[in-house]
Amino acid sequence: MPFLTDSSYDAPLSHLFGQEEIYEPKAFNLTNANERDKHVHFYPEKHIYTFDDEPMISVSSLITQLFPGFDSRKAAARKATSSCPMDKILEEWESQGAEARDAGTFMHQQIEQSLLGLPVEHEFTFNYSGRYVNCSKKIDISHELHLFEEFREERKPESFRTEWRICDEVHGVAGTIDYLTKDEEGKYRMYDWKRSNKIGFESVGGFCVERNNRFGRRAFPPLAHLDDTVFNHYCLQQNLYRYILREHYGIELSKMYLVVLYPTNVNHNCVEIPVMEEETRFLLHYARENRSQILELEAY
Repeated sequence: MPFLTDSSYDAPLSHLFGQEEIYEPKAFNLTNANERDKHVHFYPEKHIYTFDDEPMISVSSLITQLFPGFDSRKAAARKATSSCPMDKILEEWESQGAEARDAGTFMHQQIEQSLLGLPVEHEFTFNYSGRYVNCSKKIDISHELHLFEEFREERKPESFRTEWRICDEVHGVAGTIDYLTKDEEGKYRMYDWKRSNKIGFESVGGFCVERNNRFGRRAFPPLAHLDDTVFNHYCLQQNLYRYILREHYGIELSKMYLVVLYPTNVNHNCVEIPVMEEETRFLLHYARENRSQILELEAY
């Protein structure tokens, strides 16, 4: 790979990818530990996974490659005025995105704490310092955690693993499963926590999934039958995890779900993910054929 020269291998991976996020399994994560766990490592600064020190493509980065994406500069230029320049709009969007990401990460952390029977925090301080946007504010996720507890009470899941890093070293992809359960019949179910209002919306008839891109954007061929929606991105992600679990961990999933825990929603909303065999095969082929180029984009 271009960014991993011979001299690069002589240096610690932290010099290339930043500090590793150390994984210390507890409770059922320790009980259900897998021999492969010690081979998979994660470097959050660059969002890089490794398997035995060999860089892997993150599943989320792989999926991003197959969609046209949002041209923020072009969109900001259209909205800009003399009193509100493009750079200000871009920074406002960046700060909003950073806040959403930090809140989502914090929610994931607290849900894991709860599942492991450890102390839970309900708020954190979000800080952003830029040229146009400067803020420091408390973000409270008490409602999201309440929705999570409602999910837990309704489903009564038997925990198997949380925040589980898994890898397919053959195709060079890796990712993290939010929550995996195993019931008394030995059936596995996978859940992905989402603090997002872009998956769908609540209505009188239940939760309505946003399945169409209002601008007509679609994935690149041969996935052009899929609209460029948050839901479809997550469907592909979960199906890749399904494949990795089956082929490398001997786990066959019976169901896959997104669990939407959004602060303005009344209920927790559990959305089942469809099986997408053909799309998964293409993604794996694409990852294997374009691994070096994707990794170089991730590293920088």
